[in-house]
Amino acid sequence: MRILFPLVLLLFSYHLSNAQAWLELGPKVSYGFTGYYNSSIAADDRVEYQLQATMAYGGTVGVNFDDFGGFNLEALLTQNEQTVNSLDILNTRIDNSLNWETLDLLLMYRFYSDKGGYFELGPKMSIIQTVEQTIGNNQVIDAEESYSENYFSGALGFGGFIAGSKAFTLKLGIRVEYAFTDLVSDNGKDLGFPTPITSFINDSNTSPYRASVGLELSFGIGGMAKSVCGRRVFLFGSRYR
Repeated sequence: MRILFPLVLLLFSYHLSNAQAWLELGPKVSYGFTGYYNSSIAADDRVEYQLQATMAYGGTVGVNFDDFGGFNLEALLTQNEQTVNSLDILNTRIDNSLNWETLDLLLMYRFYSDKGGYFELGPKMSIIQTVEQTIGNNQVIDAEESYSENYFSGALGFGGFIAGSKAFTLKLGIRVEYAFTDLVSDNGKDLGFPTPITSFINDSNTSPYRASVGLELSFGIGGMAKSVCGRRVFLFGSRYR
């Protein structure tokens, strides 16, 4: 994460000083598998993970500097969920379900090929909006106090154009995200979260992840370009004309 964010900013600064910029914006929706990984939990044969599929939706602003490079700024409201089946201190198997909603802010650098495909890489900041945890038939009271207010991830993906016109393009992409900071707060770790009912020692980071397929509809709105006299001006209109 310490390398990823400065790298994206360096690419942004380079393009901004050397090329014209063209802007596009539009809605985005994605669907995919989400959850968390904890090595202590995963290594215990008394615990079973269940894959969960959830939605994310929001908007994007694309800043394209040439035909082969650009950035996407994204704000997505994401539903996250993880259920594990584990043994409590009485060796009774019980469901432990964690649901948390995040506002995800991403800065993705995209490299476009001349075939209409792209590869993307960038950082993500997730700001936790709500947290609900249910263990068996009981909801954990004040569960949000055991989890961090935010966490940071790295994201990479690829995709391409699947439809378009003079005014818009429709893009389909696959993206994988993995957190480098802990979902669980220091207080939560002391209490054994995210699996407080288990009898084994849990001293590892809890890292959220997401693997999804997304649809993005982009409308070209205009951009910065050099005029005949050499000054930069903003031109309204679609980049796709």
